[in-house]
Amino acid sequence: MKNPKTTEKIGSPSSSTLTLIIRNSLITYLLSAVTVPAICFIFRWRSLDTIGTGFLYGSMGLTLFGALMLAGNTVPAQLSRLSIPKYRAPSLRRHQEGENDGFARKDGGTGFFFTTLICGALLFVTGLLLKLLW
Repeated sequence: MKNPKTTEKIGSPSSSTLTLIIRNSLITYLLSAVTVPAICFIFRWRSLDTIGTGFLYGSMGLTLFGALMLAGNTVPAQLSRLSIPKYRAPSLRRHQEGENDGFARKDGGTGFFFTTLICGALLFVTGLLLKLLW
């Protein structure tokens, strides 16, 4: 008998990246949606209005954290453009691996930023709904 051929998934890398960002955003949102009310109860913010305020503060904090992480991620690339003498690694192989790894870190930083941005937007909308509806 012949073995059935496996079919490869047809899709672009950007499609899988977008799916990954959305999935991570939803997971982060669910974790944040549990954490924010827990913190609100610790600080004795027990009304829905004050919990909505907690969601608004959480969204701003998460978005600011993601933006600062993205800014910190671009600093090494900016420093490499300066005319400061560069340190030579003892091994050329490790130096080349480090250069190739820089692209992956930049894409990962951008993905993390968009994840925190989407999650922050969801938290903001949740906070607005809690404040306006109740």
